[in-house]
Amino acid sequence: QTNAIPFDTAVPSDSYQDLMPLKAIIGDARIVSLGESTHGTREFFQMKHRLISFLVQEMGFNVVAMEASWPYSRAVNAYIQDGTGNAEEVVRNMGFWTWDTEEVVDMVSWLRQYNANVNETEQVQFAGFDVQLHNPAVDQIITFLEQVDPDAGSEIVPNLQCVRRLNNYVSWTPLEIETCQAALQTVYD
Repeated sequence: QTNAIPFDTAVPSDSYQDLMPLKAIIGDARIVSLGESTHGTREFFQMKHRLISFLVQEMGFNVVAMEASWPYSRAVNAYIQDGTGNAEEVVRNMGFWTWDTEEVVDMVSWLRQYNANVNETEQVQFAGFDVQLHNPAVDQIITFLEQVDPDAGSEIVPNLQCVRRLNNYVSWTPLEIETCQAALQTVYD
């Protein structure tokens, strides 16, 4: 209780007055991590939206990164940058039930609206930093290779196939693990 800062509301569009003490705490930090004690709780996600809008508008933060699938998050970023797609669809396609909520759609819509009203240097980007869903990432790598170097792509693509089975890696034999590691090392090299 000694160190707690009470918030007046979780409603994202309300005044930031009660959040102003965070400026001194955050200072010149480049990264602020936000969590929640339960996934999917409406008020937590409303407050997260409110805090993100505060960090963007009051403190100049310009990247929102979430524990979301990296390849699918690229579609969220395209939506907030230039309006490609729609908020409901890009959020739904992130692949995690925890983000497929009205509150996250509202936050993504707010990010789009914010970006539409500021110059390009002030725009916010959205990024996912998770790769639990491997196949979309593999598909994007293959598409990229087909565009920039089809010959190299035809050599590399077979080495990526073991990634498609990573969700079952706990049942892999030592030989399967070693084979996949060697294939991925070839891709890396």
